[in-house]
Amino acid sequence: MQRPRRHHLALSLCLSLCLLGSLPVYPALSAAGEGSPNLLVAEMIAQVQESAITAYTGDLSGEWPVWVDAAQYTLSTRSTTSGEPIQKATQYVYDHLQTWGLSPLFDDWTRFSYSGRNVIGVLPGETTPGEIVLLTAHLDDAPWNGRAPGADDNASGSVGVLLAAEILSQYQFGRTLRFVFFTGEERGLWGSHEYAVEARELGENIVAVCNLDMIGWDALDGPVVRLHTRSAANPGIVQDTAIAQAFVDTVTDYNLDLDPLVVADGMTRSDHASFWGQGYPAILAIEDDLNDFNDYYHSTNDRLAWLNLSYFTSFIKAVTGTAAQLAGPVGKSAGPYHARLEPPASMQWGDPAEAITYPLMVTNTGSAGDTYTLAAAGNAWAMNYPAQVGPLAPGESLGLTVTVSIPADALGGAADIVDFSITSQGSGMLVDRAELTTVTHWKVLYLPLVWR
Repeated sequence: MQRPRRHHLALSLCLSLCLLGSLPVYPALSAAGEGSPNLLVAEMIAQVQESAITAYTGDLSGEWPVWVDAAQYTLSTRSTTSGEPIQKATQYVYDHLQTWGLSPLFDDWTRFSYSGRNVIGVLPGETTPGEIVLLTAHLDDAPWNGRAPGADDNASGSVGVLLAAEILSQYQFGRTLRFVFFTGEERGLWGSHEYAVEARELGENIVAVCNLDMIGWDALDGPVVRLHTRSAANPGIVQDTAIAQAFVDTVTDYNLDLDPLVVADGMTRSDHASFWGQGYPAILAIEDDLNDFNDYYHSTNDRLAWLNLSYFTSFIKAVTGTAAQLAGPVGKSAGPYHARLEPPASMQWGDPAEAITYPLMVTNTGSAGDTYTLAAAGNAWAMNYPAQVGPLAPGESLGLTVTVSIPADALGGAADIVDFSITSQGSGMLVDRAELTTVTHWKVLYLPLVWR
């Protein structure tokens, strides 16, 4: 984050108070469901653990070596222009996103005479993948030269995105989630500027950006979180406030120990401002940057030891829940274990006492070898099928036959509808299903003609 100019900030606050009475807090526009916690989201939030936060923050701030590029390496700095250290830091993030199946990529940028790379992980949406929710943080830090732990600014925000990515990768969402780690922020929002401009040029439908910057410091006056939106005079405040209110509702619905404040001041000192510049809705989620600013900002003492881990943990719980609510949770994911069962639906007719066969094909569409357990539900008629299929390597297919026996006394038009499913033995989760419908032929009665 770039240093606030306190006299300018105080002036803007005075003007806002005089004109508006106070910085406005707006009603919910896209709430998480006030008073109605989502059980899946509650499960996600419960996975945020202080021990993981400590480990990731220590890794990124150089408290101990990390394993990257097949060797141990201590991240003594993450400055954008540091050369090898920032390359190692971005690789560290890339490797973790890859482990969680988030199809990471490096997003190279050039700004003025400088170049760098952002890191992006993607969790495709299941129902409206063209609508994109971004959870972002800047990975680079300061001082620009020498030792720069950057534990709060901004290993903390990066850890928030990283841990949320690890947890949310286990689930499916309606919208696409992107986890984006920017570089060049401390030099003037370089990486995020290039990313946002390109997104606008590509016509991407980014519906929400939640940017995390400095989320681990809390020394005074309780667990305040500030959610910065565009100013009250800007029409974009409506969409920004919807994002902020989703955060507020998450804190309320899941009983998190935070005091979030929605501040409509248009503050532009972090990467969310790059998205405002391209007309995208965005907020900055940050610790109390007005009344409790980090004493060790941009110094060699910005270290893990000074962070408030209880506050930090609650903050990431709120971030994880907010991202999940904005993306729209629809179920659990099988991670690297996926499969396709074809055809997805089939119907056949038969006669009483006839055995009807359904040829099906199972394809391993995941990234890991797997064996699949077969099951049928809803069937009243006798069935025959193998208990399992596999093991199958990624991309491998295997056919199987399911037999449904029509009872001898079945009446014409009688039907049996089977929900046939396959479950991954690797993940223990159902990965695909097919509907098999068997119908009995109507009998045709031939009546003799009587001539008169």
